Amino acid sequence: YSITHLTKYILLPFFQEEVSKKTFTAKQPLVEVEVNGDTEITKINISKDIEKEDIEVLEDMILIATNEAISAAKKEMEEKLGKIGQGLPNIF
Repeated sequence: YSITHLTKYILLPFFQEEVSKKTFTAKQPLVEVEVNGDTEITKINISKDIEKEDIEVLEDMILIATNEAISAAKKEMEEKLGKIGQGLPNIF
C-alpha cells in the first residue's frame, strides 16, 4: 500500500469518525450553540433574559456562535489531519 492509500482510506476515515463523535460549543452573551464533528447543529440554548427588543441582537449572536462552533469542529479535523502529514515523508 502507498502512503496516499494509507492516508485516504485508513487514517482519514478514522479521524473523521473520531471527530464526528465530539461536540463543539460556542457561547455568546445571549446564546450558546453546539455542533457535532460533522458540523451539524445539535443544540441551541437561548438565555431566558432575552427581551423582544433584543431579537436582532440574538439573531446575530446565533450566527456568530454557530460559525465559532463549526470552526472549532473544522479546526479539530485539520489538527488531526496535520498530524498525519507530519509523519509522512516529503513525497513531492
